Amino acid sequence: MRMFSLCLAMTLGSAALLGAEAPTFLVRKANGTEIRAPLASVDKDFRIEVGTKILRKLSGNEWLSLRQSSVPLPAMPSDEQLILSSGDRIPARELRLDDEKLRFRHPDLEGNKDSVVPIGSVAMIWRIAPDGTVDIPRYRNRLLRGKRKRDVVLLRNGDTIEGTLNSLSAEQVEVEVARKNVVTKWTRVSAVLLSTDSTEKTRPKGGYARLVLSSTDASPGGRITVVSPECDGTTFSAKTTFGALVRVPLERVVSLELSDSRVVHLSDLTPAKYTYTPYLDETFTWSADANALGRDLLLGGSTYDKGVGLHADSRISYALGGKYRRFDALVGLDDRDGREGTVRVRVLLDGKPVELGKTEWTRADKAVRISVNVAEAKEMTIVVEAAGKGPIQGVVNIVEARLILAVKADLTP
Repeated sequence: MRMFSLCLAMTLGSAALLGAEAPTFLVRKANGTEIRAPLASVDKDFRIEVGTKILRKLSGNEWLSLRQSSVPLPAMPSDEQLILSSGDRIPARELRLDDEKLRFRHPDLEGNKDSVVPIGSVAMIWRIAPDGTVDIPRYRNRLLRGKRKRDVVLLRNGDTIEGTLNSLSAEQVEVEVARKNVVTKWTRVSAVLLSTDSTEKTRPKGGYARLVLSSTDASPGGRITVVSPECDGTTFSAKTTFGALVRVPLERVVSLELSDSRVVHLSDLTPAKYTYTPYLDETFTWSADANALGRDLLLGGSTYDKGVGLHADSRISYALGGKYRRFDALVGLDDRDGREGTVRVRVLLDGKPVELGKTEWTRADKAVRISVNVAEAKEMTIVVEAAGKGPIQGVVNIVEARLILAVKADLTP
């Protein structure tokens, strides 16, 4: 009877799996339009097929991102993790440094066996915040933006050890300081910050994408840059930029955002000009891949990897040089720091305002998509102005902000 019950449970479980609906994805195209449909396939050149009975094919030049409908982008990992110079956030366990190679394990990589990443690709090994830290995401982002000539081991009590990282294991960290080895227990460590002078910021040749995975009881998920994807409508697999194989059920894929020679993220550009007009004596600057207060980009219930953070009243300008076709972004007040704000957002091309279909934002607007034809424009300026209650909590996030170079696919309806 016990065996019969087990077999029956397995049969019912399989039937439920077969009867489950395939996840629906929102595909953002390079021409500014969208398709909402199940994902049938992905190949190594990022060609995709969407639909059920009738499949629609898109080349890698025709789409920018796909995101599972009605599934928010999860918060950034908070526990022990690797943060790579590429921006990858990979929850990791069984960390150990061996001959300039960092070995670790993640349930979705290499079948939960060892994965290896060159230490030169690592920006930070995060373990836990220093004792008494109040705003952990803001603190961690500040560390990531810092410049360091040497490796730094940050201890939980706030002390630091600066030198050259020699070894790391579950038991201890060893740093060479003035030709002497300093050994510290891993339990005393908050984070290991690698020298920014020796960090490699290489990009893969050809197309690559940022994969966002949901977490489960068996896996902590993460954000991973991948190449050579494959998907049969049920299982998604790809190679990470450091060579590990990631393989997950398709429903674990929250989003896949393409990056290649035709796509430039606004947060990767240096502004031609930035100005901020203070209300009293406060000062706010623009932020790359963080909000104006240095925290994670929270918008519409999701946490975004890439974007620009601005505060009312400010304006930021970018030199375009007439080489881009379109500017595409989601705009809104930050879920945490902009809850009580009311702002006006404008986009100017060569000093002339562009019709966005909307001018004033409140918390109720969440994330609003804008798509602007910037063909032949020499300069683009984004203006954030206080409205209603003044500049209080006028924290605006411009996420998924991409400039797309002119290609034939941009002109296809």
